[in-house]
Amino acid sequence: SNSLRSVSAAWFNNITNLQMLDLSQNFLASVIEKATFLKYVPNLKELDLSFNYELQRYPTFLKLGNTFSKLSSLETFRIKGYVFKELKKDCLKPLFSLKKLKVLDR
Repeated sequence: SNSLRSVSAAWFNNITNLQMLDLSQNFLASVIEKATFLKYVPNLKELDLSFNYELQRYPTFLKLGNTFSKLSSLETFRIKGYVFKELKKDCLKPLFSLKKLKVLDR
């Protein structure tokens, strides 16, 4: 919990072998929608984005950036506490190709 509102790709220069990333309890809901920083950490096995939101904004759907589909090593994805009103099958589409994903904690 750092009250982060953005994630810079520069933070991940030269750490492409990072396996665990915890960005929980921040204000990163809009960052999750694009998630461009994920292309710099392709070897993640565990990603925690729990309890990220934007103040006074409650999206209708869960929106995951297409870059999630590039996390082929991802085994655990935690996103509990992410507030949205409705979940449709297409909302999780970026995760469908992740063969190693075992835990989706919502």
